Amino acid sequence: MQPVQVRLNLAGRQMNMWFDQDSIVHRNILSELHAGGTYERPTQMFLMRVMRAGDAFVDVGAHIGYFSLLAAALVGETGRVVAVEPIAENYAQLSRHIAENDLSWVTPVNAVIADADGERAIFFNADNDGGHALWDPAKHPANELTRQNPRADSVASLRLGTLLAENDVDRVRLMKIDTEGAEASILDAARDAAGQLVHADVVDLLLQASRAEEFWFDMVSPRLYSTLLNAGPHRRISADLEQIESVATLLSHIIDYRSRFTSTHSASVAESAVQIARRFGLGELDVRLLGIAGVTHDLGKLAIPNAILDKPERLTEAEMQVMQQHSYFTYTILRSIEGFGQIADWAGLHHEKLDGTGYPFHLADERLSTGARILAVADVFTALVEDRPYRAGFDRVRVQAILRDEVNNHVLDRRVVDTLVDDYAEIRRAAMQRAIEAKGYYEKMLGF
Repeated sequence: MQPVQVRLNLAGRQMNMWFDQDSIVHRNILSELHAGGTYERPTQMFLMRVMRAGDAFVDVGAHIGYFSLLAAALVGETGRVVAVEPIAENYAQLSRHIAENDLSWVTPVNAVIADADGERAIFFNADNDGGHALWDPAKHPANELTRQNPRADSVASLRLGTLLAENDVDRVRLMKIDTEGAEASILDAARDAAGQLVHADVVDLLLQASRAEEFWFDMVSPRLYSTLLNAGPHRRISADLEQIESVATLLSHIIDYRSRFTSTHSASVAESAVQIARRFGLGELDVRLLGIAGVTHDLGKLAIPNAILDKPERLTEAEMQVMQQHSYFTYTILRSIEGFGQIADWAGLHHEKLDGTGYPFHLADERLSTGARILAVADVFTALVEDRPYRAGFDRVRVQAILRDEVNNHVLDRRVVDTLVDDYAEIRRAAMQRAIEAKGYYEKMLGF
C-alpha cells in the first residue's frame, strides 16, 4: 500500500507526516490520531505542559518523529531538539519529516544511546510487530517467532554525554527515553552527563527506585495519583503554620517564576488579601490562612500548557476554556491536603462572581464566604495595577473606577471593595513592598 500523508496541528503549528499503512505500528498511531487527535495522550500532554520556547529536548528512540515534531513546535526556532533513532528505515522517515516541515532546529542522529561510544548490536523482535531492542528478545520464553528468525544489526552507539557534546547542547529541559526495556541502562550510563541534565543524586535515586517492577507498574497505572496520595512514603507529614507558610511561598515561586511579568503576582495578591482582611476585622489566624490561600491561588496553572500561559495574543475560546481549568485544579489539589479545606475554598473560588457567572463552580452570593470575596477583590486589584506584556499597570483613578463598576455589576463585594478603597494608598504600598521582595528573590534565583 502507498504511504499516506497526514497534516497535523501540533501545538499550533501545521506539520506533515507520512505513514506506512503496511506497518502495524504506523496503523496504531493513525488509529489514535483519528480517534482523539493525539498519540499517546499522557506523553503529549506532559510535553505540552513542560516544554516552552527556547528549551532543549532530547528524544531517545524517536521512531519516525511524532514527539520530536511536537517538541519542535513547542520550543520554536530558538530551541533545540535532538532526535535519536537507530533503525535505518525509521531514521530515513524521521529525517524526511524534519526536512519537509523545515525544522532546522531539529537534529536527527542515527545511533543508539548506550554505555560506551562505538557500535552495539540491535535485535529484531519478530514477536512485537517487528520492533527492535538492545537486548536479545529471543531469550524471552514467549518470543517463539524471534527464536526461529534471529536477526541482529550493528549500529553506532553513543554515550549520552557524547551525544550532548557533539550536538552542542549544554542544558536539557526534558529527555524522552523509549527504548523497549533499555531505559534503566541508559539512565545508568547517563551519570557522565548528569550535571547537564539533573543532579547526579537524582539519577542514583531514580535508578534505585526503578529496579523494582512495582515502580514501572505504578508509572503506567491509572491509579498513580491515588497510590502516591495514600501509600507514598510521605503520606502523613505534620507541619505547623510557619512551615506551611514557607512551603506555600515556595510553591508560589514555582508558579510565578515562569515569567518576569508574573514573578510578583501571587505575593502581591496574598499581601493585598492580608491587608484587606485585617481591616475587615478577620481574626489573625484567618488572616494568615488567607495569606496562604493568596500565594497558592494560582497553583492550578502548573497543569496549564506553557503555550497557553505564555501566549502574548488574546486566547481563543478553546484556549480560554483550558485556562479556566486552573482554579478548579487549585481547588482539587488543596482539597486533597488534610486540614486545607478552608484554604482550598478561598484559593479555588477566586474567579467566582457574586452574580454566579464566575468559574469553575458558578457559585453566587451567600455561597461565597468572606475569605473568597476578599481574595477575589485582591486578585482583580493586583491584576489591574501590575504591568503586563501588552500594557502598563493602571493608575489609582482607573483602578477604583473599574472596581466600582464590578461592584455595580454585582461581580465583587461592595464592603470588601470599600475597605480597599478607604485605605488604598497603604494597602498598595504594602503590596508593592511584598512585590519588590519577590522580584528581588526572582532575580537572584535566575542570576540577573
